[in-house]
Amino acid sequence: MRQNETTHLPNNATDRAILAVLFSGIGLALFQFFSNRSLWFDEAMLAINIVHRDFEGLLKPLELNQVAPILFLQLEKIFFLALPYSDLALRIFPLTAWLLSALLFSRIARSMLPSRYAIFAVTLVVFNPTLFRYSGEIKQYSSDVLLATSIAYLSLGYTGRARPFLLGLAGVLGVFLSNIAPIVLLCCALFLFLEFRATGKGRTWRWVIALAWAGTFLFYFYVFIQGHPTRTSMMDYWQNAFLPANPLEMPFWTFLNRARGTVFYGLFRLDHVSKLLALLFLPGLLAIWKTKRYGAACLFGLPLLIHLGLSALRLYPFDTRLILYAAPGVAIVIALGLEELLRLLKAGTRVSRVAGYGLSAVVVIMFWRQGFPIELEEIKESVDYISRQSMEKDQIYLYYGAAPAFSFYQDTGYSLPSLQVIHGEKHRGDQDKYMEELSSLSGRTWVLISHPFAEEETFIVDSLAERGVVPLSTFQAKGSSVYLFDLPTLKPEEGSQ
Repeated sequence: MRQNETTHLPNNATDRAILAVLFSGIGLALFQFFSNRSLWFDEAMLAINIVHRDFEGLLKPLELNQVAPILFLQLEKIFFLALPYSDLALRIFPLTAWLLSALLFSRIARSMLPSRYAIFAVTLVVFNPTLFRYSGEIKQYSSDVLLATSIAYLSLGYTGRARPFLLGLAGVLGVFLSNIAPIVLLCCALFLFLEFRATGKGRTWRWVIALAWAGTFLFYFYVFIQGHPTRTSMMDYWQNAFLPANPLEMPFWTFLNRARGTVFYGLFRLDHVSKLLALLFLPGLLAIWKTKRYGAACLFGLPLLIHLGLSALRLYPFDTRLILYAAPGVAIVIALGLEELLRLLKAGTRVSRVAGYGLSAVVVIMFWRQGFPIELEEIKESVDYISRQSMEKDQIYLYYGAAPAFSFYQDTGYSLPSLQVIHGEKHRGDQDKYMEELSSLSGRTWVLISHPFAEEETFIVDSLAERGVVPLSTFQAKGSSVYLFDLPTLKPEEGSQ
């Protein structure tokens, strides 16, 4: 470890316990992966771009208002070509990123914390429902976590001679792999120079790394970010995720309170246990300050402050999935907080062990209460039901929220019913338009709904019921529904009452 960081000696029992936690989490992650859940709305829109474009096309702005790091897109394309026509192929890299992050984090926790607190920190990360969800999602958020944990490990836990080279390489690749690279690398650069002041060694390679990172980011910014056509739509989408700039007005403090919930409730999703995590965070910061752990301060505490600052400048939103990279660092601070609190209370070794192992067990129990495997919008189950129950002259009315996932599976050869498909349009704020669309149809019609907005699904079903049209058959899956109607020939004005 670097100067001012705490080193703890290996302990076979601790190592076995941490390995047990890791292998349990890895086993569950693999089970989640092979459960092969359906793509949900956001995933499907990004996946469509990956499927339809070649490598060069993925260097250009994406369609469907999607944005993702260039290297992430290229890796996803490689996996898709290696295992074509498979949504599992597109989940391999996010899963790999999660697995590597968990392994690296266990090394960080083991080197920085006593055994009972290290196990607590590792459990907070491995059995984290939010991290677990994104470990199998076709989005770049697991890449963010991998970058943050890689930089933290190479900064705090790796002592080999190749450390400068590996740090430099990880940062350069990270710029192309993760949208949060500027935050992580800025914090790491600050730590590297604080470390130099403490040791007086390695000035040249630190400057070389910092300049390499800065140059790479400037290149990436001017080539791939500046003038991006989705900026306006992204600003509109994330309008509630920017910190108001004036601290003299109430919205500023309201946002900070919501940001606190985002960190402790959004990142960990452990219900009432999240209140305890929030309380432990403060003594964790106190412990970092008292022991002058520059690495923990720069890599685990500072990133969230910088992220909030960027949101105040309207440069990067502050939202759960966008701060996912901070979850491992927050877990370290929380574990340090538990250690500091018990020290202040002068708790003995036995009490501290009960607290560390007991809280770890509580985290696992709360994880299981979330439901497993994690499912979001199981459109494949709905499509399979239609395939089993449909007749030759049936038709499908595709609610607009179901269109991206349906189109992805259509393009990749998934077994879809060979029926006529009528694509519905998006009519938020004017729900009668849905009835106008359905009024143009007649006969046996399957209404396939996924990713419903507000009460639109209820409106469609209830409006048809008011016309005396009730479902002949229904099917409900997680986040997806199917209704079979025998639609009479309706006049548009009748259908929109």
